Amino acid sequence: LDGSAGQTLTLVYDRHEYVVTVEGDEGVASTTGGGAYEMGSNVTVNWTLNTGYELASVTVNGVDHPLSQVELTNLSEDVTVKLTTKKVPYTVTYFVDGEQYGEVESYYYGDAVTMRDAPTAPVGMSFSGWAPVLETMPAENVEIHGSFSYIDYTVSYLPGEHGTFPQENYNGLHYGNDTPAF
Repeated sequence: LDGSAGQTLTLVYDRHEYVVTVEGDEGVASTTGGGAYEMGSNVTVNWTLNTGYELASVTVNGVDHPLSQVELTNLSEDVTVKLTTKKVPYTVTYFVDGEQYGEVESYYYGDAVTMRDAPTAPVGMSFSGWAPVLETMPAENVEIHGSFSYIDYTVSYLPGEHGTFPQENYNGLHYGNDTPAF
């Protein structure tokens, strides 16, 4: 400008704005930090996962990133944060009388669980059943317990027609015990 009157000065202001895009698969419940920001902004990208999922990978513009929130400082370009998850396997382990019974089973959260058949009880014993009983897999490893217990028998000696001995009852006997004499 030469300082003469009647000159017009036009200034063009180019506002730099960049977009942060956050993409997640079915394991991602929600995200924060996506949107449009002015150049030089600091942005934190965070997320919440659905139950039964864990992070498999995080990339920022195609470059691997630690599996933690993303801190973008002095924003100077469009950024895409991609979250990839995987289902977490949970285990069901059965125990009978404190000892592992059979192989450990693996399920994902929400899967239908088919309870294992009860073991055959030894002669003179019964099986208590499994506890807890599962229908759907929770988001944790589960131990299911059962036990064997002796069946109590009662031996009763009843006097015959002539009443030669008194009635005797022996309770709490178990298979294999000697029968009490009278």
